[in-house]
Amino acid sequence: MALTTKTTTAASAVATVIASGSWTRDQCVTLTQLRTGHSPLLAGYLYWIGRRDSAICPHCNEADEMAEHLVLQCPAHNQA
Repeated sequence: MALTTKTTTAASAVATVIASGSWTRDQCVTLTQLRTGHSPLLAGYLYWIGRRDSAICPHCNEADEMAEHLVLQCPAHNQA
């Protein structure tokens, strides 16, 4: 039940941003792709759909490149 509430709250927040017009459609699509793990930016997703030979992060070669790794853990992106 808590997961549903959390998901609904996140979806409401995204819907509010979209409705406010402060983000473009492309920005909303990219955010949704990253949140669901279905982004062409992620080696893990590209591996899953057969477009890459490995899910390993091409930037650091340390872990599977999923959204959490790309945004929070990849040492190659620590400068931001």
